[in-house]
This record gives sequence, structure tokens and C-alpha cells, in this order.
Amino acid sequence: MILCALVFATAPVLLIIGEQESSHVESRELQKIPVFSPGSFIDGSYQSALETGLADQFVGSEGMKRKYGELDRALHASIYNRLQPLVGGEYRMVAESLFVFGEGDHLLRKPPEAIPETVAAAADAFSRAIPADVGRYLYFIEDSAVVDFEAENDHRYYEAIKGVMAGFNCDSLPLDSYEQYAAYYYKTDHHWNSEGAYFGYRDTARLLGVDSSLKPVRKLNFPMDFHGSFAKGANLFDTKDRFGAYRYELPPHDIWVNGLPQPYIVIDEYENGIYPTEPYVDHYSICFGPNVAEVIFDYYQQDADNLLLIGNSFDNPISEALASHFNRTYVIDLRFFETLDLSAYIAERGITKVLVIGNIMLFDSVYVQAITGNVN
Repeated sequence: MILCALVFATAPVLLIIGEQESSHVESRELQKIPVFSPGSFIDGSYQSALETGLADQFVGSEGMKRKYGELDRALHASIYNRLQPLVGGEYRMVAESLFVFGEGDHLLRKPPEAIPETVAAAADAFSRAIPADVGRYLYFIEDSAVVDFEAENDHRYYEAIKGVMAGFNCDSLPLDSYEQYAAYYYKTDHHWNSEGAYFGYRDTARLLGVDSSLKPVRKLNFPMDFHGSFAKGANLFDTKDRFGAYRYELPPHDIWVNGLPQPYIVIDEYENGIYPTEPYVDHYSICFGPNVAEVIFDYYQQDADNLLLIGNSFDNPISEALASHFNRTYVIDLRFFETLDLSAYIAERGITKVLVIGNIMLFDSVYVQAITGNVN
């Protein structure tokens, strides 16, 4: 087996030179080769520790590590799929922590049995950091990481988050079946596709109490293969999508990205055939804009509210359209802030409504660490 070959190949070398305790060049402790156990192999922790150990203990081992990663994904999936008939179910592993469901070909995550404690802690951080004297809204985007498609109406993550954020007006993109997931998400990427993003725009407009009748004027389908984050992360390049976007006609407006006036969403360029044609390009982040600290949309509608949108990359395809219902819209990604006092940010900009929007990745201790030091 691949794993055994790697372990036995490295063992004689380690016996001769011994495992290194620390790196004098990098001034840090080095990761050692882990002790094998069946449990740590099945849950994936052994493989992760072995990759790190190989990289630390052997100079020039990156090539070995990459090859090990490719072969290990196939091995791990093979073991899982041999065991799966014993417990039943329609999930089939195609790479470590990556699945397909039934006869479908969408790449998926699979939710853990228990909701991590960090989810409630992050929801509580939002509740404490956003002042109660503004309109507070939550739009939670369900995906394969939180919905078990073998269960009926599995909305436990949304219900748990909504329970903590009790002072917010809440809504979600609900997934009641695998078929619904396949309609709203790319095959190869963790993001929603143009259909899912449109429903997200419509739902959030209604949630915020503004006109939700804005419709796309056309759907754009581009003639390139799209290999999203799931496919690239697991080297599953035989699975691919067609990338697409909805085109809206919007009033004149200005955009600032990290304080500088410049374009952000470049659907116009894509529609005119101006886009990269190299394989494996991340068209989602190019077309809809990369993750940055702050984007400001100014539609100069003085009688409308100012909106703060706190999100992750899921809001990128809809933020410009949603902003068209407001005067100024501030879109921030907390991952780019070391610390941020949301109460002060909101007060200084005359913001009257705050929307927290994203999938489960938004409810992580790393994401909210910028605001946890500024809560009441």
C-alpha cells in the first residue's frame, strides 16, 4: 500500500540520521513523523500529520508530499467506500472529506454529527458586536457542509444560529433535498451558482424590506471549463462546470475598493469576451470580485438607508444589485481586519441596517476574531 511504502521508505533514513527536533534556520520546532493508529488514519489526522512531518524532516520532500497527497486521496476514498456498504447510505467518498451523493455528480462536503461549539460562539460574537439600535438581519446560506441529504428537513445549523441571534430578523436559503442543492450550486465549487445567487438576492431584498422585483435581464453562459475549489483542492479535474452569471441593469453608481475608486465586479468584461482562458482559473473570484477588506457602493439615493453587509465570498455576486436599493452600502470581510469596533464603524457612517450573510464558514472563530475584543 502507498502509505506503508512511504513509512517503510522513510524509516531507514530516520534510523540513521534520527528525527530532527528543531530548525536552526527557521527557529522553530519541527513536526515529527506521527505514530500510526487505525483511528487516526480513518479520521484523516494521521495523513495530515504525516504530510507535515515529511515536509519538516526531509529537505526537498515537497514532491514526495504532493504525490503522497494525490495517492492518499484515492486510498482514503477506496477504504471509505468499502466500509460504507456496511453502514448504508448514499454518500460515496471521492477524495478525503469530499463526496458525491446517490447518482449525482456534484462534489459535496458531509456535515459532522454534532454542531461545533465554535458556531454558537461566532453567532454570539455577531449578536454582541452589532448594536441593537440599528436594524439587524441574518441570511444564512445552507450548503452541503451543514445539510445531511439522507435526513429529512435538516436545518439544525440554521435553527441553532438563529436561536443565538434572537435579536435579528432571520431568513435562509433552505436546502430540503440533494436535488435542490444541485440546482443552486456549482458541481465543482463550494459557492452557489447564478440560480442560487439570484434566489439569495431576492430573499435578502425581501428580508431588508426593499423592492425585490429586480430581475436579471439575461443569463450569461461562458464557453470555458470551470474547475472550482472542490475539484482543484482534490485534483479531480475530470469533473467540471460551465461558468455563468446573471446580468442586471443597474442605476449609475460609484465603487470604492479598499478606499480607492475602481471596478470590482467585471461581468461587463466577461460578457464582451474579456476573461482569462487558461485552465483551472478561479472565474468566480475574477468575475464577481476577489475577497477584500471593504467595498463601498454609492448609488447617491439620499432618501434611502445606508447598509452594512458583513459577509464572505458568497455575497460577491449579489452585493452590487442589493446595494442598488440603498444610498451607500458598505461590504466588509472581517478576515482582513485585525480588530474592528463595529459600533464605531456603524455610527461614523450613518448605517441604519446591518446584514450578516454567508454560509457556515462565516461562523468560525477565525472569521469573528476581529470583533470579539469589541463586544459588550
